[in-house]
Order: sequence, then structure tokens, then C-alpha cells
Amino acid sequence: MEEKKIKDSIIKIALISSMALILLLIILFAVLYFLNRKPLAAFYGISDKTRDIIVQNLESSVKTREGKRAYDILVLNDKISLPEAMKNTKKIDILFIKDGANARYAYDYVIQKNLGFPKDEVLSGMTTSIKQTVTDYKDKKYIEKIPENLSEEQRKHIQEENRFYLKTTAIPILLDNYEIDVKYEVFTNSKIGSINNWKDLEKLSEFSKEQGLIPLLFAGGDDRELLNIVGALTESLSGRSDYEKAVKKLAGAVSSRKKAGSELYEATQELISEGNPLYSAVQFLKDWKAKGYLPRIFTQLKKNDLMAYANSDETAILLMSLEAHRTYSDSIIRKYRSIYFPSDAGNQTRSFTAPVIMAVSLSKKEMCRNSIKLLGRNLQEKLTFGSGLAPAMANCAIPDKQADDARYWIAATEKPLTPLSDAAFVSDSNRAIVADVIRAELNK
Repeated sequence: MEEKKIKDSIIKIALISSMALILLLIILFAVLYFLNRKPLAAFYGISDKTRDIIVQNLESSVKTREGKRAYDILVLNDKISLPEAMKNTKKIDILFIKDGANARYAYDYVIQKNLGFPKDEVLSGMTTSIKQTVTDYKDKKYIEKIPENLSEEQRKHIQEENRFYLKTTAIPILLDNYEIDVKYEVFTNSKIGSINNWKDLEKLSEFSKEQGLIPLLFAGGDDRELLNIVGALTESLSGRSDYEKAVKKLAGAVSSRKKAGSELYEATQELISEGNPLYSAVQFLKDWKAKGYLPRIFTQLKKNDLMAYANSDETAILLMSLEAHRTYSDSIIRKYRSIYFPSDAGNQTRSFTAPVIMAVSLSKKEMCRNSIKLLGRNLQEKLTFGSGLAPAMANCAIPDKQADDARYWIAATEKPLTPLSDAAFVSDSNRAIVADVIRAELNK
């Protein structure tokens, strides 16, 4: 009997020891996994070419053994909202995203977790207009009201500390811009002299039409492009205020508790009606179509169609982004000169439509935060030469006149506008509703 008890005790001890060993191994493997897990960099709404350049420079920001990657990469589905796209993913450490409605979701997370960077430190060297694109916040340690009974030295010390506690939720790393590309040979032959406003472009369009060319084209069959061109035209023809009213109205409809589709439809119908913010831009396009400057099928054209027309030398003026410009072969695009969207309103303050790519830190990992700071400063030249987009830094070397022009135009104006497709909407389904309403009006 005593012998049986001893055997039972030995078995129990063995079982307990085995379970403890298994638990210890599980903990050890878990610790090793987390210690060896590479940080995750996610991309939302960034083109393949630009993403590849950012990844290349992201990797170069960290010293690793040859052939070993420092980061895991995740491409998020940008057809749906950012919160939906981030569901069920691994913990994201760095997010690359264009400024806009979806990016604000990430900014809110940064503020909540206090993951921002000292604003003065990371934005130094950028122009005022670019600094204005970031969302900043005050750390809890920020002293709003400095006591008056302190000495001058103490007050200066607090002011200096406050600079560290005023933080930015993201760092701008690359700038895009919506531009007008004019065929240089057609412009020279027209003898117009210079293009300062839409009337000059109308003269060029009339001359192009007489030469048997399609005067003006853009990808009106692409929802994002249609919305962004209408938005850029709204600022150009009606001013920033009307553009912002349109964004507010559409964003409100997207977030409405009512049936989003019907709310968006009604909001768009109202915005394009006479006396409302988007009316002038839509009527402008209808008028140019009626005059034969825009072909009747322009609302069906995709980006590839636009490129095909350019390749066959059939068009004189193209509306597109700098990023789209970079997808054209050099033999074609060298025939065009880029200009900004003009305005007939004289010396009014301008705000150009310019997508800004942001790097957002979603973790406190020092390696990740250091990489982001390097992308916003030391690696700017490599980013702009690789992508063809404009740098965020004011004095960074640039690859060519197009990138330099984009940087200069944005720097010389007010805070750039987030393109309409990103400013008001969070998903392709939202964009499609509004684009279809505008398209129907243009096709009347």
C-alpha cells in the first residue's frame, strides 16, 4: 500500500514537472517570437512604384546583416475604409497613407496613445504650407498657462519644454500635385504667348480643335480622378471656401446615420445645382464638352485610355496628377509642359490640390520611429529621385523641373487641399455614388 502511494506521488511529480516544462517552453518560444518579430510597415492607398521606393529606403534606414530584411510589409485593401482594412491584421508599427479622411483614423490613434513626434524637431526645414498639412496635438505635459509669478528664466525653460510637448501625428515624406500638361509644339504653334488663365487655355483648345486634335482629356471614367479634377476645378473657379463646403457636406453624408447611399446621392445633387459649391466646376466641364473641347466619351475614359491617346499624339492638353505623369514613357511626356490649374480670379490666395504621403508611427519602437524621422529628412533625396514625386523638405535636391515645380507651387500658396476622393470619402463605394451622380449630369 505504501509502495503504491510512493509510485502515485512519483507519477504526479513527473506529470507536474512535465507540464511545467511544457509551459516554460511555450513561454520561451513566445518570448523568442516577440523578440525576433520584425516590425510591420503597412501601406494604404500608395501606388506600387511609390511603395517600392519607400520600402527600399525604409530598409536602408536600418543596419542589418546582408540579405536580411528589417521590416515585414503589408499592403492594405484601400477599396474599403482604413478601420475595416486593419481588422484582423497583425500589429502595425508604421503606416504609410495619403492625408485625408482615412488618415484621420490613424491620427486619432496616435493622439490617444501619445505616439506623436515633437513638431519643431521633425518638421524643421519644411515650408509653412507643408507644416500646415499635419495634425498636431499637445501632450499632457504641455503647460497651457505659464504662471506669471515665475522668473524670466523659468518661463523660458517652460516655453522650451512646451516645444517638445507640441507634437505632430505624422511626418510628410512625399508630395503629389494635380497639374495640366500642355503639348509644347501645339502651344508654340498657337502663338498664344503664355497661359495665365482658363481663357488662354480655351484659346489653345480652340486652336487644337482646328488642327484636328482632341483639345482636352482626363480620365473621367475613373471615380477618383473625376472627383479630384472636379475638386481642383472648384478651387480654381470658386475658391477654397466652396471646396471646403463641398467636403464638409459630403463627409457629413458619409458619416450620416441615415442610409448612406441615399444621403450621399441627395447631397451631391444639391452640391452640383446652381448656386452651390460644385456647380461651377461641373458646368465648366459641360460647357467645354458642348464646345467640342472635351470628347463626349470623356466620362468613360480610364487612365490607360488617356495614355493611349497621348501615345498616338491625338490630344493637346491632359489633366492628371504628377504621380500619373510619371507612368508615361519619357518619349511621350517630354512633349508636354506642366502648369498649375489657373484661376480667372486674379491674385486670390490659391490652394492647390496636392496629395501628401504621410508616415505615421503606430508603436513606440525606437527603430521604427527613427526610420520615419530619416524618411522625413536624410532620405528625402532618395525618395524624390526614386518616385519622381516632390520632397517635403524645402531645400532637398530634386530629380527634374516637374518635381521642382510641384514643390514650388505648393510652397508658394496656402495649405494644399487634400484631393476630394480622399478628403470626403473612406471607401470606393462612397466615391462611386458621388461620381455616378456627377457623371450623369455631365452626360446630359
